[in-house]
Amino acid sequence: MKNFIKKYGIIFTFILPVLLLVIIRSLGIDHFKPDTKKLYGPSVSRANLKTTAQVKSMTGEKLIINLQNSGSENPLSDYKSISVAPDSILAKAYLKLIKSNDGPVILVSADASLSARIWIILSQMGFGNIFILDEGNTGETLKYKFRPDTMAEPELK
Repeated sequence: MKNFIKKYGIIFTFILPVLLLVIIRSLGIDHFKPDTKKLYGPSVSRANLKTTAQVKSMTGEKLIINLQNSGSENPLSDYKSISVAPDSILAKAYLKLIKSNDGPVILVSADASLSARIWIILSQMGFGNIFILDEGNTGETLKYKFRPDTMAEPELK
């Protein structure tokens, strides 16, 4: 037994602490929690989008996160508001502020895809009660009825 410990003691000295650190790290708070399939529902049903009127009727302390470079006025300037560069949203100070907020967190940006990406990241990290301010932009809509090109000749086979 002593020979076994002498022979493999150094290996156990390094492997056991590394294994313990890996387990601790995997259980940490910095990892994504919900599966993206669970986030699919609110995105498709548009439950994560709120208008200004809906935000005003929500209960709790509202935190408005104005993503920089939005280029638009914040229609919810009456509430607690911070400006955050999108690439620094995961800074510990901002995450702590979001976590300590006792109400909805509203993401405001002129770029809807930017707000959606930030919403996904925060939601995957386990934050709840996160919404995107949407002023009725329902996506791309066709203004004109589709008409085929009458001048094109049919393709001969």
